[in-house]
Amino acid sequence: PSSIMLFATLVERPIPVSVRALAKSTTIPHETVRRHLCKMHQAGLLEKNRDRKYIPTALGLETAERLNRVVLQSIH
Repeated sequence: PSSIMLFATLVERPIPVSVRALAKSTTIPHETVRRHLCKMHQAGLLEKNRDRKYIPTALGLETAERLNRVVLQSIH
């Protein structure tokens, strides 16, 4: 659940964000946020810039779009 919430937060506002800022805005512990973002980065859903901030990749945005479609279809 934390991974999904973090990923959704990053996709909603696709601007580079740090682990610290994301932890603060979600009240999820810093280390938990760091671990989840690291896994998403390794999976190719996020990229990390020189400032060590994360932003969704094209694959990440496409994945989010597909998930939205699946969820919307299950509602109707």
